[in-house]
Amino acid sequence: MILLDKISKSLENWGSHPVMVELNTDGSENHIDAGQFLHRIDELTELFIDYGISEGVLVPLFIDNSWDYPAIFLALLRIKAIPVLAKLLYRRLEMDEIFQNSKPSVVICSADHLKNIVPWTQDILVLIYNNGEWSSQGEKKPMPGETAPGTVSVNYTYRGYGYPLGAMVGESGYLDAVRRYQSYVRFSHGRSVLALLPMSHIFTLISSVFLPLLNGLTMYIIKTLHPKIILETLKKYRIDYLSTIPEILMLLAKLYPEDMKIPSLRALVSGGSYLSEENHQFISGRFQVEVLNGYGLTEVAPVTANIRDSGKIGTIGEFCKELSCRISDSADSQSGEILVKVEDSFLGYLGRPNETSDVLKDGWFQTGDLGYEKDGMVYFSGELKRTRKVNGQIVDLKEVETALIETGMVKNAVVTGKTNHIHAEVSLKDPVESERQALKSLRSSLSEIIASYKIPKTI
Repeated sequence: MILLDKISKSLENWGSHPVMVELNTDGSENHIDAGQFLHRIDELTELFIDYGISEGVLVPLFIDNSWDYPAIFLALLRIKAIPVLAKLLYRRLEMDEIFQNSKPSVVICSADHLKNIVPWTQDILVLIYNNGEWSSQGEKKPMPGETAPGTVSVNYTYRGYGYPLGAMVGESGYLDAVRRYQSYVRFSHGRSVLALLPMSHIFTLISSVFLPLLNGLTMYIIKTLHPKIILETLKKYRIDYLSTIPEILMLLAKLYPEDMKIPSLRALVSGGSYLSEENHQFISGRFQVEVLNGYGLTEVAPVTANIRDSGKIGTIGEFCKELSCRISDSADSQSGEILVKVEDSFLGYLGRPNETSDVLKDGWFQTGDLGYEKDGMVYFSGELKRTRKVNGQIVDLKEVETALIETGMVKNAVVTGKTNHIHAEVSLKDPVESERQALKSLRSSLSEIIASYKIPKTI
C-alpha cells in the first residue's frame, strides 16, 4: 500500500512539531506526536485482526472527528480491509440503502451514535469506540465484501438516482489527489491546518488529513462549527491554512470583528460547493488573504484548482494538469458537461453496474456538472444531474421526493432547488384544518427518514 508507506515514511522523519492537536469541547487538548500516532496505528491493526477483520472486509465507519479517525482508517488499510464512509446525519432511507448495498458483517461506531444504527446491526459485529476505549457486541465473523480490485475505500455519494451510490475509490484517488492539491495550494512543511468538516467527506480527507500527514503539517482538529469559536481557534493557535466549504467561509467573514487580526493565516481554500464571485471577493477582502477556489467530486478530486498567488476570482481554477479533462460540446449553450479521465482513482459504484456504465463512457467520467472554459480558466455554471448542494452536502431531489411519499401524508411530490435552497411542491393525501400544523408534522416525519439538511426549506 503506497499511501500507507508514504505516510509512515513522512511520520518517521516528522520532526518535533505535533502531528495532531485535538481540541476538545471541554477546553482540554490532546497533543499527538509522530511516535504516538504510529503506535496507535499498530495498536488498532492488532485490535482489528483480533476481531477477525481481514483483507476485503467492508467496514462502515460511524464515528466523529478525532485523532483516532485517520488512525482507524490507516489501520484498516494496513490489513487491506475497506473503510466505508457515510455521514452520521443519515437516517432510515439512506441507512437502508447503504446497509443493503454494502452488506457489512462488521461496523465501527462511536458510543454516542450507537442508538442510530441499532436497526441495521442486529446480526453483525459492532466495534464500539468510546474516547479511545473499545468494546464490542455481536459475534458474527467478518467476511470479505465484493468490491473492484484496487478499492481502498467506499465513499457514499449521489447522482440523482434517488439513492446513495458507494463510489469505490482507488489508492490514486487519495495519493494522486493529495499531490494535485498540494501542487496548487503549496502548503509549507511545519505549518498548520484546521480540520473542521467531517472526515467522512473526501474533501476533508484529502485537504485536511492526508495532505498534512504526507507533507509535515500539524493538523488541529476542532469539534464544533460555532463560527466565533472557529475564529478564536484560528487566532489562538496561529493556524496557517483552512480548507472548508464557502458557506462556512462566508459565515466567518460576516462575523469577523473589525479589530480582530489573524496574522498567521496564509490561505483559505474553498471547495465542496459553489462560491460566487461576489462572495469570493467579500471573503478575501475581510480576511485579507487569498481564497483559492476549486472543484472536485467524490469520484475524482480535485478536478480544477486555482494556483497559489495567481488565482482568479469567479472561477473554479484551471483543469489540473495531471488529469485529462474536457468540456463536452453543446449546440445551444456556451456551457457543456465537465468530463474527466479517471483511470484507477474511481473504480465504479459498489454493486451498481448500470449506474457505473451510465457515468463511465470510454474511460471518461461524466460529472453531471456544467462549465465552460475561458482564457485557460474554468467557470462552473450548474448541474445536469438532479442533485443540489446544501451547505456543501449533496441533496438528491428524487430521494427527497421518495421521503415525502414515505411519510404517508403526501400523495404526490415534485422537488426542485438551487444551492442552499430545496423546495417541494406537494399534494397531501387528506384535507387538513391547519396547513401550518400539517407542515410541522410533515417536517417531523421527514427528520426520521432522511438527513436534516435534505428537508426542503420551503414546502
